[in-house]
Amino acid sequence: MKRIIPCQLGSRIETGPVQIGPDQDGFFIRADEAAALAEALRGVMRHSNAQRYHMVPVADLQRQLQACAPRTGYRS
Repeated sequence: MKRIIPCQLGSRIETGPVQIGPDQDGFFIRADEAAALAEALRGVMRHSNAQRYHMVPVADLQRQLQACAPRTGYRS
């Protein structure tokens, strides 16, 4: 689920660890970087000899990253 979190005018959140308000720390990935990370994960998965059950979380992350890609991801 896409959540819109307001930020101050003129500020830009970069890829990296973030904490929003009193919530737990998290990791923010900018959409323009998400597509490249999704491609990198796809390549790792293609050449991995890991068991399928080990790759399920990686595949889920890859799909979530791809959903953030500016051309193929969320639409407003």
